[in-house]
Amino acid sequence: MAAHPTRTSARPIAILSADIAILRNPIAAGAEGRAQTREKIVMSKKNTQSTRRDLARVRVAAATKYFAKRSVLIDGVDLSGDDLAAVFQRVLDSEDAIDSLRALLREALDARDVAGDKAAHIAKALEGIVGAAYGTTSSAFSEFGFAPRKVATKSAETKALAVEKVRATRAARHTLGPRQKARIFGAPVDPDANENVGFRSTPT
Repeated sequence: MAAHPTRTSARPIAILSADIAILRNPIAAGAEGRAQTREKIVMSKKNTQSTRRDLARVRVAAATKYFAKRSVLIDGVDLSGDDLAAVFQRVLDSEDAIDSLRALLREALDARDVAGDKAAHIAKALEGIVGAAYGTTSSAFSEFGFAPRKVATKSAETKALAVEKVRATRAARHTLGPRQKARIFGAPVDPDANENVGFRSTPT
């Protein structure tokens, strides 16, 4: 009795949660982070793909070897060795087609990433230019897709509390306003008064 071909084991490459975060936000991750994550995914897929290829190859060879001169009935269909080999050959053909498509996809993803990085840089500069020219609350600003900046509004209670704080601070620091300063006048000093208390005025 012919031995069945053993399935080759392939160790998958772990895709971490950080890699998933990079895929969800590719622009913020940067070109290097995206490339590393994509390489992990490609290697993981290659391991699985390699296993399918290996099994398909050995079964093509086994089918043509053991059923070259006789057929086998499967699901009511009489299959020759060539028919069996063709079934597994289609797996190899589909894997080759997928490889070609993956290569095109990688090129498209790289082009998308380069375009996205440049667009993000230009948009950042454009946000400042449009905001300065038209204002950050203008329709032009929003039409470019920029979120209008929120202007903090103070309630009457908040404003009143701020006024009270200013008054309390001025009182604590003995700060005088222009009108308060205008009501303050100096008085002439009697030189004899200084002598009476032990001081002597210095002649000018």
